[in-house]
Amino acid sequence: MVQFWTPLRELTPSLRPGEWLMADKSRRIGFIQHDPQTRSYRCLTPESSPGDRIRLGSAPTLPEAAQRLWEWGRRSPLGWRPSHDLVEVCSGIWVMPPRPGHDYPQGFIEEQTRGDEKRFEASSGGTAHHPRELIGHYPTFDTAARAVWEFPIKG
Repeated sequence: MVQFWTPLRELTPSLRPGEWLMADKSRRIGFIQHDPQTRSYRCLTPESSPGDRIRLGSAPTLPEAAQRLWEWGRRSPLGWRPSHDLVEVCSGIWVMPPRPGHDYPQGFIEEQTRGDEKRFEASSGGTAHHPRELIGHYPTFDTAARAVWEFPIKG
């Protein structure tokens, strides 16, 4: 029987329920925590103290979170980018979760294709008092994510 490697094989359950440690040849890459409220999995930096960990992003499933954390760990020791915070809610649409102290998503990114051209539309999250605003159109996912991250939060 042929067995295939996946980043899930590098996860070890932590002593805390709903938490896994990812390591590569005894080098810590980071932690994944299940968030039952949002039904998503958060990717965190590898610090031992939970209070010192930095959130790198999230994913709707454990395999996707493992893949994202593995890629981050292989790229750089602390290579966080705003795109790591985005969660794909359906094909081609991502949401950036609210920042602490806010109730509404920070923003959205939608992938648009016209012919051979691919671009990403970034918009603000919007609130009950402030409607969503178009931030702009960007050639790459990372530039759109950076625009949403840097857009001022209203409300």
